[in-house]
Amino acid sequence: MRLLFLFAFALLYINGYSQKNNFGGNWKLDIAHSDFGGQIPGQAAPKTIVIALLKDSLQLERDFEGSGVTKEVLPLNSKPITIDLSKGAVKTKKETALEKSTDDHQIVIHSTYTVDDQDGSGQARHWQYTRTETYRLSEDKSTLTLERITVVPDRTDVIKAVYTQ
Repeated sequence: MRLLFLFAFALLYINGYSQKNNFGGNWKLDIAHSDFGGQIPGQAAPKTIVIALLKDSLQLERDFEGSGVTKEVLPLNSKPITIDLSKGAVKTKKETALEKSTDDHQIVIHSTYTVDDQDGSGQARHWQYTRTETYRLSEDKSTLTLERITVVPDRTDVIKAVYTQ
């Protein structure tokens, strides 16, 4: 009986999530209406975002100027996934998950990055930073706004990027 209840709850949750506003599509950065917090536009925020809501996951494809396209598939059940972003001697792992939300005009993604690298003097160091990305769909579904807050050990960076289809 308990298993049946859990199964029914899971179906209702997934069904409700999939009926939310469709964020899907190809979104292009509108530089004029964005605030990059003093950072370079194409590096601070993706120049394009492709979003697809699949049966049990959200797929994000982001194209950053200079570092290429990243692709993530995040489960709708909010379970975190770990992605290896290591390059050469810099070892980086990203644990990321969707936040459960009742607001059907936003998607929130929380990520924690763990980095093993060397400081300027060659000393090994281990450090972390966090990032919260909130994607908000306008009421008329014509714009998508990304607010990204990144907290690193010595500062907090905030950007607001506006996208149109």
